[in-house]
Amino acid sequence: MLDHVTGYDKVFAIWIDEKLDTCLERNEFRKGTKRYVPRGVIRRMSDQFEMPSIDEGFDAIYRYSSDNCLLERMDVNE
Repeated sequence: MLDHVTGYDKVFAIWIDEKLDTCLERNEFRKGTKRYVPRGVIRRMSDQFEMPSIDEGFDAIYRYSSDNCLLERMDVNE
């Protein structure tokens, strides 16, 4: 829940919906730098990911998908 977030009229979530294979591929370009993330960490985070929900207290959720360069507004509180 976002009860601890105060001082804002609205709270939005922006979910960047990316395929695991794409994340792993992009990460390989970071190999040898401080920005590289071990592949197992990325896989574990992917396995644990839960889609954001209006029930968490967001006023709206925006999902960006690079597959079709789409930004869509999802569940919205009225």
